[in-house]
Amino acid sequence: MEETPPGGRSRHRGLAKLNNLETAEKRLAEYLRELRDQLGITSKELGEALTENDPEAKVSEWQLSRYLSGSTLPKLSLIRRMHELWSQRTGQPLDEDAVHAGRALVIAAAEAKGPLMAREIKLEAAIEDLSNQRAQTAEELAQLREAVATERLHLDELEQELRGMSEQAQRERWEITEEQEEIRRRIAHLEDFVRQHEAVLRLVQQERAHVGSMLTATGKEVELWRRREAVPASAAEQKSARRIAEAIITLREQGSDGPADALLAKYVERASPVELTELSREFPRVERPLENRRLLKAIATFRPAREVLSFIVLPRYGDDRSTFRDPDAMLEAAGHYAPFDELVLLAKLFEETNHPRRVQDLARAVEKGRPEPELEELRKLGLPLQRPPSSIPPQPQPVIPEKRRFWQR
Repeated sequence: MEETPPGGRSRHRGLAKLNNLETAEKRLAEYLRELRDQLGITSKELGEALTENDPEAKVSEWQLSRYLSGSTLPKLSLIRRMHELWSQRTGQPLDEDAVHAGRALVIAAAEAKGPLMAREIKLEAAIEDLSNQRAQTAEELAQLREAVATERLHLDELEQELRGMSEQAQRERWEITEEQEEIRRRIAHLEDFVRQHEAVLRLVQQERAHVGSMLTATGKEVELWRRREAVPASAAEQKSARRIAEAIITLREQGSDGPADALLAKYVERASPVELTELSREFPRVERPLENRRLLKAIATFRPAREVLSFIVLPRYGDDRSTFRDPDAMLEAAGHYAPFDELVLLAKLFEETNHPRRVQDLARAVEKGRPEPELEELRKLGLPLQRPPSSIPPQPQPVIPEKRRFWQR
């Protein structure tokens, strides 16, 4: 890979055009694409590498695609993490100027989205700066303490030397005494700096906690704003949803249900919530409402619980033309088809977001749509099912003669 500074010019490889974006958001998306290209890896490999460096801040391929397309702003820390990865892979020192330039692009893009997003990003920047200041202060404090320990050791050595000198060495004793006084003055000066650094460290910690609480409050306001905000699909998203809907319907008409289901599943795995909403509007438009049931099944099967939650409790994804205007249908699909661990997590998220009634609704949907062996397994995983385990063993089904079987079909 060519070892040029991150964020420099390089050719995009197979990335979609950045349509319908504000200038600041477009610059940020282009910057992130160029930085990824200079790393010479795919978005999936980039997400895996970033997660490996910091497992507590996991980044998925889907999140990166949202950042690279400009549809979502990244966390401010992502800029430094990508530059650190570049430095790690090339052996070059970390370019702090490039990091600051990338941070400035994120802040400018947030300001283009409005004052609320700008406040959230600036508070993130303040948290990051205070964390860096705290680390630097702690490092300086450790160096000062080490210097105090060195000076004290030197003072002890001089005192031992004085005790071992004879009466005839008065002049040398005087010189050593002067040196002792100088060392004591240096120790007093260093100890004063130690106390000041300890005070600064405490103040930085308090300031960081205060800014953290402000960031939490701002995050809540951003979430409330997002819930009330209309989510219009861009022209590119509408075109993509229409193209996928037409392709699925064509496959159905050819009798190719397997490829149609596979295409729907693949689209659901990578599409944004806005794109999925737009797709749900396309099927009724062409008189294929049954496809929306398959769409809900795919979402419940392939999307994580936190996103299924958003379709059920956030009204911004539902309108008169979207299948998500009926959150009960999404909840029932989750109860029938969601993986076990995502089901348990979804129930927990309902509790966390103060929707306890939805936990009961989910349990009823699970009991209605799952066989008894699966219900028993879900009970072990902690899902609060109401129906007691069945004590009646399954009865063998009668063998239907071939002719009767034909007529039953």
